[in-house]
Amino acid sequence: MPRRARQSGSSFIAAERPLRAVVAIGSALATTGDHEQLLANVIEAVCRTLGAAAGGFMRYEPATDELVLQNPAFGVHAEGVVGEYRVRVAAGGGNAARVFLSREPYLTNDAARNPRMIQRFIRLFGARNTITVPLVLGERPVGVFHCINKHDGDFDAEDQALLTVLAPLLASCLQSAQNFKAIELERRKLERTMLVHTELTRSVMRGEGIGPLCVTLQRLLGRPVLVLDALRRPLASAAWDGLKPTSVAAIGAALPDGIGLRRISVTDGRRQRRDLYCIGIRLDDEIAGYMLVGEQGTALDSIDVKALEQAALVFAVEILKERSAFEAERRRTGDLLAELMGENTPSSQVRALLDALGIPGAGPWRVVRIGGLRDADMPQSGEHGEADVQWRRALTEILHARGFDAPVLPWTHGFITLLDGEDGERLRDSALLRQIERGLAHALRDTSRPQLAVGVGRPEASAGGLAASLRGAEHALRAARDVANGARIVFVEDLGVYRVLLGGNRAEEHAEFVAQVLGPLFAADRSRRDGRLVDTLRALVAHDFGLAATARALGVHVNTVKYRAQRIGELLQSDPARGTRRLEFELAFKIMDLRHVASEVTVGGRT
Repeated sequence: MPRRARQSGSSFIAAERPLRAVVAIGSALATTGDHEQLLANVIEAVCRTLGAAAGGFMRYEPATDELVLQNPAFGVHAEGVVGEYRVRVAAGGGNAARVFLSREPYLTNDAARNPRMIQRFIRLFGARNTITVPLVLGERPVGVFHCINKHDGDFDAEDQALLTVLAPLLASCLQSAQNFKAIELERRKLERTMLVHTELTRSVMRGEGIGPLCVTLQRLLGRPVLVLDALRRPLASAAWDGLKPTSVAAIGAALPDGIGLRRISVTDGRRQRRDLYCIGIRLDDEIAGYMLVGEQGTALDSIDVKALEQAALVFAVEILKERSAFEAERRRTGDLLAELMGENTPSSQVRALLDALGIPGAGPWRVVRIGGLRDADMPQSGEHGEADVQWRRALTEILHARGFDAPVLPWTHGFITLLDGEDGERLRDSALLRQIERGLAHALRDTSRPQLAVGVGRPEASAGGLAASLRGAEHALRAARDVANGARIVFVEDLGVYRVLLGGNRAEEHAEFVAQVLGPLFAADRSRRDGRLVDTLRALVAHDFGLAATARALGVHVNTVKYRAQRIGELLQSDPARGTRRLEFELAFKIMDLRHVASEVTVGGRT
């Protein structure tokens, strides 16, 4: 073959080599939309063209000023291994940083002895010889490309020139892979956000409440979830360990004032540190609560952050729904209770009103008022509706667990219920209130056990009587908070003179007090079996319980006074001359001296 022809054939083969490489790289780009697979296909095409064993892209990250090896690289797909290969550009050390800064390719066939090479990475990937070329898009450097370990010997200048020719295309491939990665991340973010929205919205539409919403979010994120109300009290949690009052207090103290996503560290009373993410739940310009998730040793990625932001919106809707429902029920309950306890409500409507309120039994009923011993022990109605919801739910469940079937209903600055038959008497058990308070502290996961005060009205079966029972319960509640000498469950019939003092100078309160104190004596006198017991007790009070002076005043024998005094004690089940009972009788007789009250004392000791 002529020499000219041989030279022409050799030139054709030399020109064909980069063409084949370009075609191979173009095919690799067209075969996948997965960014890691795209890089793997391009690396394989380049290595096949150069006869090299492996290769890898390093991408420049401006935020950290580093060159970072991209997965996969050098035949390795393990992110933990590949991720170790990163070098600081500003330090100017290492072959990759020098090529990036100089924009000049570099070739070595003795990598293990070359001082320019970082030997830790040479050993990590078993590099014998290598070519490194800069990757530049326009005027912007985006990284470098390494090719290592030629199969049939050493790399030469032709290999370096070929890789240099391919470098702009490789830079485009690296950028395309990053674009694919960003698109894939956004797609996953959108899918995750839509999944969270769909799942949480489905729970909201089913009306399951905040608790199931927490469980759903925990399942979607794979992290423990805790939701606090605006008072920083737990509303619900899922997979959250160690939720004790000390932990709740520590979390509440660490919560930020803003509503954006924040990372906080909390150390509870046992010196256990927990890293959390917190985001405020917002209703208009108000913080309605807080949502927290555990870090669990892994930081939130951008997909998790979007999911949490979406979840915060859904929780805000649920809190608003509970508030609205509670306020609507408060108004409805108030209207029903006002009608039930009205003085002019027909008896025929009492049962229907009781059924509408969910109050069982056939009566008579005692009205029971439940409030806080201090203002801080009771949620402030209307300010944080979700706190009222949690309190009411907890009180109802605790009382039901102890055999009280009547619902607990919202009432001004507290709650109200009506107890039928023996249930009211069961409240006299001193241990019951402590059990209720312990149950509340556990259910609300509060930082301290709330202290309650309970006022119990007298038993009544009629609508008019229920109004009086409510007044008595209010007086008893006030006495339990202020003057009951440590007793925090007070029955109106045990108030004594305080019933008059707390009654606001109402004639009906005075008459009820007289009937309560002297009722058994009025009944006995009307039966004509025991004589004039009321007059005898009045005379005894007037003469300081002196028997002789009382007998002279009544014009009877002293033995008659002794007999009547003994009978009075039996009927009243106490010694009328002792303690506060003596004061009660003195006050009752003074009230009877007022004509407008005395005229209201009727048969049976009722007014």
